[in-house]
Amino acid sequence: MLTAGTMIEGAFGLVRERPRAVALWGVLYMIATIIMALAMRPMLEAQMAAMAGDPQAALGTMGSMMGRMFMLQFGFLLLFVILMTAAQRAVLRPAEQASAYIRLGGDEARIFGLTLLFAIGFYLALVLLGIVAALFAAGAGAAMGPWAAGAVGVILFIAVFAVVVWLQVRLSLAFPLTVLRRKFVIGESWRRTRGHFWSLFGGYVVIFVIVLVMLIIAGLVTSGSYFGSLIANANNPAGMQQAMMTQMEQQYGSISAMTIVGWVVSAAAGAIMIALFGGSAASAAKALVAEESVAETFA
Repeated sequence: MLTAGTMIEGAFGLVRERPRAVALWGVLYMIATIIMALAMRPMLEAQMAAMAGDPQAALGTMGSMMGRMFMLQFGFLLLFVILMTAAQRAVLRPAEQASAYIRLGGDEARIFGLTLLFAIGFYLALVLLGIVAALFAAGAGAAMGPWAAGAVGVILFIAVFAVVVWLQVRLSLAFPLTVLRRKFVIGESWRRTRGHFWSLFGGYVVIFVIVLVMLIIAGLVTSGSYFGSLIANANNPAGMQQAMMTQMEQQYGSISAMTIVGWVVSAAAGAIMIALFGGSAASAAKALVAEESVAETFA
């Protein structure tokens, strides 16, 4: 029977039972972080030099940086997909443990395709629902005044958010089921999650909160002074800008002991995050597939 506890136990079980694999995921995550930091360094130096001289030149420099930044982010997304697929494979096909469950093949291509499909689909759904909500709010405002437009807008925003979350939960098992079946799976996720929304939602919320707390702690360890500067300069835009520039210099400038600590902590947090998210979804899919198999056996 699928419960939120099934997902949480599966997520932490992956970390507990496959520590070497999770550690290797962290190493790859750290290597990607270092590559991004080193690649960003010349771009940051050029941007800071331009800002010191001519603000218009700074804007031009920023435009030329966007393409390189996009390529770096795209590469990081590919790595994230590969590692997330590895985490789900570790739960669904534990015997395939060579290379810490990391592959570069059909599973990864399908998961990447699903990621793009869902990203585009949810974006279009948000735009469409946002337009409908805006029209309703405008109609309420025209009929009953600005206060009605505001109230209706808030209610519809909550409704749109709830619909998007519901869709995400219902379709969330498409990823692990795609890994399990070795083919694109969307409809099966919708079918298997029917009647299990609250168990899935509860499991995801608990995992999300745990990951959020972990990332906050990691951020305080690596960037505590930066957050302190932002709070201290909350009413000082120039001070906030200076704090952000200082943080960028520390992240992408000269390499210090604190920089290395930041890389290690971020990599550890990233690897555990991947294990928890991937492990929880895969554990849910595994439990539901097993549940149906048992029901068919005794039918």
